[in-house]
Amino acid sequence: MFIKKYRKIGISLLGVLLGILIIAAVYVYHPRHYDRDYLEKYTGWNQLTLRGYADSLHFYIGAIPGGISVTDPLFYENLNSVTPENDLKMGTLLKDLKNGAYDFSQADMLVDQALEKHLRIRGHTLVWGKLSDRFRSPDLMAYLENYPEQERGKILQAVIDNHITTVLNHYKGRITTWDVVNEPMSMFSDGELEDNVYLKYLGEEYIARSFELAHSVDPDMKLFLNENFISYAGKTAESFLELIRKLKDDDVPVDGVGIQAHSTPTDDISLAELESFMKRITDLGMEVEITELDARLRSFKKAEDPYEAQGEFYGRLLKACLNNPMCKGLTFWGFSDSHSWQDQLPLFFPKPNEPYLFDEEMHPKPAYYEIYKMLKAEYEARTSDHDQYNVNR
Repeated sequence: MFIKKYRKIGISLLGVLLGILIIAAVYVYHPRHYDRDYLEKYTGWNQLTLRGYADSLHFYIGAIPGGISVTDPLFYENLNSVTPENDLKMGTLLKDLKNGAYDFSQADMLVDQALEKHLRIRGHTLVWGKLSDRFRSPDLMAYLENYPEQERGKILQAVIDNHITTVLNHYKGRITTWDVVNEPMSMFSDGELEDNVYLKYLGEEYIARSFELAHSVDPDMKLFLNENFISYAGKTAESFLELIRKLKDDDVPVDGVGIQAHSTPTDDISLAELESFMKRITDLGMEVEITELDARLRSFKKAEDPYEAQGEFYGRLLKACLNNPMCKGLTFWGFSDSHSWQDQLPLFFPKPNEPYLFDEEMHPKPAYYEIYKMLKAEYEARTSDHDQYNVNR
């Protein structure tokens, strides 16, 4: 009787707990909808463009061409920079790892279209451990297992050297800014380099060697180290700064740092930390760019109007960048909400995500107007004689 009694209590408690979990899951993952008051509030948007002010400020406003072609006037009349999302990655270009066979046709089409519209192209990316380890594109670890362990470092270095040389020679003079190494820091350990295939077989030196080789192919290119940060004041950020200092002390030709800024926190304290972090980078003599920006709409759910709050956040972030003369650009990791990588991961990013300047129907959101207003204000602050600039408004 004693055991049966407590078994019933245990089953009841388990049922209550299961019910609570179901309710919590429904609350978290049930899509939310917010009124799109901006559709009536903002009119005449087609009289505006971002690009005129960005060009006059010698500042890059860019995006990946997700769900839109760079030949669409909506893209090239507003933006002056484009980052191919996947077309320039090793897994797309390298068709035969063993024989080193490349196919540039897909990437060439995008690059040629972008250059025709006078867009700056950010080359993304030459060396990225997660591409091999997590996405198996290509699976370098499996490839190396075909060889004796003592030979694997030499073979992997040959693959990297051939890839960097082949790709940069192919795009020499057409793509002049590259993310040479992407995400070398670990997301899951405090301040350590990611234990990827490159670190395993080549050591930390793979980072410096990649930059040195890229520079030797074309000394006129701007070479970036691109990284994602959960915090701009934590141990990972400090370790990254130490890595930058070491590379500079060793005369490694790193010209700039790309700060991805995915799912950026919404509070002003974090923006202040970001601004301080950018200054610490540029104080080392490096340029900086925001390279993969998106802030989920759901992050602003407590605001009276989440769309307006999202836009105001983007405006403040752009201002933090413009405040630093060495911050040269801001790139969104998407163009419209019809194409968002976060929508493909609903377990981690329950809807609505809607992180970009244009909604699914290609209507500009408050974020568009905040970016426009900030660029315009910066332009007017820097010059009192508007006639000396050719600004298409």
